[in-house]
Amino acid sequence: MSNSLCGGRCGYIIGQAQVFNPVNYIFLQGSKAYPIDFIFMVILILYFFIATVVGIVFVGIRFLWFLPLPALPNLQSRVDLYKIRRHGTLPQGLLMGTIFLMLSILALMYSLTTIVAPQYAHFGGQTYCNHTIGDWGEVRDCTDVPQAILPCSSASEAKDICTQTVVSLFLNRITLTFPFFGGVAFWGQFAFLGVWVVAGLAGVLRRPRMEDLGERGSDDEDDERTGLLES
Repeated sequence: MSNSLCGGRCGYIIGQAQVFNPVNYIFLQGSKAYPIDFIFMVILILYFFIATVVGIVFVGIRFLWFLPLPALPNLQSRVDLYKIRRHGTLPQGLLMGTIFLMLSILALMYSLTTIVAPQYAHFGGQTYCNHTIGDWGEVRDCTDVPQAILPCSSASEAKDICTQTVVSLFLNRITLTFPFFGGVAFWGQFAFLGVWVVAGLAGVLRRPRMEDLGERGSDDEDDERTGLLES
């Protein structure tokens, strides 16, 4: 929230980064040697996308998925709708999996712009001179004051020099128009990180069983259950 211009009133739009972000720093430094930053961005996007695809294939299409309650061991904690299998996925499962991937791309675009690398996603490696000379301050000259060369940000005064990226401009306009959705998306990022940390610790401390991974039963039983759901 310290990086936002006006907090929740404007949907937590990033103004000027004040908290050190190692990923953002790597991209900014890589932008000085073209095309290192582009290579890093492609690798990062492919990592997120492949991780999402692997997760969908591994988990499948489920409804109401949560761990069984100790007090109610016989309670069905999830409904398996479709399984992603080689040469065995139903068309409905492929369609729902494609929809999930499309939604994940939207979430990835928002996450890269606001959380992962906000400074780089908004203005790239652009900088501007914050020192003016002349009678009216009409000339920007940082020859003698290199420390006045600052990175571009939404809070900078050089609006005529700094050019914002199309993706960040699109997201900022939506967030300004609907600040409620901007707040939900912003806090949803931290909720996702919290769930990821808890799930990671649970995976390290507790070895998953086969029934927890959805491998219980044969393929014939899965096909029968899927047929009952479609009827």
